[in-house]
Amino acid sequence: IALVLTSIPVAIIGFKKGNKILAALSLLMITASYGLAEMSRKHKVVVPTDGIASNDGKALYEANCKLCHGDDGKQGAMGAADISKTMMDAATIKQTILNGKGNMVKIEMSEEQAAAISSYVESTIKGK
Repeated sequence: IALVLTSIPVAIIGFKKGNKILAALSLLMITASYGLAEMSRKHKVVVPTDGIASNDGKALYEANCKLCHGDDGKQGAMGAADISKTMMDAATIKQTILNGKGNMVKIEMSEEQAAAISSYVESTIKGK
């Protein structure tokens, strides 16, 4: 919002004085504000899980979580938390998968699938 509000007077001054640099700067500021708004907007993630059993936690983890958290939970891509050191219990991990938290967006899947991933994280990744 601050970027948009700043760009308006810059645009007015630029156009009134015929200063092309200020006019271009204001356009750049407006464009940047739109880009920043899109980046901060959370999108729902829908990963096709056809052919994966609802109780196969490892396969579901690899399809939905591995990209950001990595094989061992420590990758931290795109601001992902290190889940190998998490203090969350299985129920909290399941709710985080279903509802999102922080940088992590909500993942569209069934309760059973989220529970399978949560169990996999508890048994295989936590404490590594």
